Amino acid sequence: MDWMLKRQGNKLVLRGKDGLPLKDEDGKPRAVVIPKDASPATWRAKLRRLTKDGDLLDEILLSLAGGAAYQAQLPDGRVSDPIVPSPEVRRAAAVDLLHMLRGKPVPQTEVTKSEEESEKMKRMSAYSDEALIEAARPFLEVVARKSPLDSGETKDETAGE
Repeated sequence: MDWMLKRQGNKLVLRGKDGLPLKDEDGKPRAVVIPKDASPATWRAKLRRLTKDGDLLDEILLSLAGGAAYQAQLPDGRVSDPIVPSPEVRRAAAVDLLHMLRGKPVPQTEVTKSEEESEKMKRMSAYSDEALIEAARPFLEVVARKSPLDSGETKDETAGE
């Protein structure tokens, strides 16, 4: 055989024994483009395939939450003695199933904060317009005293140039 195939990037190039590319009748190197391999499956896709779209994991969680005994398969093919899940394991499995079913609960600090905000809004909406103006009058007077435009002064835009 007086030629060999060498891979260069995504091409297969025919080379002679001297290592130089063999040329066709047009004087161009003989090369074939290798189609790009499909991207490898993601770990999520592999996990879905191995667990039958997660059904197997759901069954495991249900059996753990229910306290069903299970036997682990050892690497040599034997099975272990029956293992009964502890109360902590059962509770954790039940909590995971509950979160999957109803969603994860909002932290209590967020609930308290939103309740306080809604109470403030209820109090504010209960005020009449006159009561709001009376409550804001001291702040408005302070702002009016500090404003240079109310005292007849004008702002000089050319100062500092």
